[in-house]
Formats: sequence, structure tokens, C-alpha cells
Amino acid sequence: MTAIVHAVSSRRALIWSGDAAFFGAARDHLRRLEFDVTVCSDTPVMHARAELMIVDIDAIAPHWWKSIAAVRTYDKSIRVLLVGSRWPTYARFRAWQPYAYLQKPFSAEHLMRVLEYLKADE
Repeated sequence: MTAIVHAVSSRRALIWSGDAAFFGAARDHLRRLEFDVTVCSDTPVMHARAELMIVDIDAIAPHWWKSIAAVRTYDKSIRVLLVGSRWPTYARFRAWQPYAYLQKPFSAEHLMRVLEYLKADE
């Protein structure tokens, strides 16, 4: 009997977005960077020991905003990348403590450069 073993990355990323095109591109690139990726498009969940959390603030429900702050309170080591078409308020920035913010519109190449930078800055 032969067993097939799949390598599981110890690096985890969480994407909170309701935009299928965005989370698909981000998920695919993160997988190429050898991240295990969890996408939340309905109810936010926290993946155990995620290193990176990408939050599309335009494509999530407003009641998730408190969840972002709760995750940051729970684990300050998680790098949070916010993407959105408008700047969040100072109060939200303060609560979310993002590692980076990427303002829409942006190209797929720009997103990939930011993800590469976040990976390299470990």
C-alpha cells in the first residue's frame, strides 16, 4: 500500500473578502509563495496561527469590522494588509493596526509586489 503525503506549509494566510476576483488572485499568489490560505467570504473565521490577514474593507460586511479589531487584540503578530477604495477613519486604523494599506484601484502586479514584500519582511 502506498501513502501519498502532501506537504503542509507552516505559513498561513487568511483572506476576508466578498470579491471573488480579488480573493482568487490573492489566494493563488499566496499559494505560489507556499502559504496555506483560508478565504472567508461569508462569516469571518480566524485560522489558527495565521501570519498574514488580507482584508478587503470594501467587500466585507460592516459588522466584521469589530472582528478585525478583535483579531488584532488577540494576536498582534499577525500582519494585516487592508485593501479598499477609500481610507478608513483614524479610529479604524488605530483599532486594526494594519501592517500595510493598498488603495484601490491597483493592478494585480502591484498586489503581488506588496505580497512579495510582506513575505520577504518576515
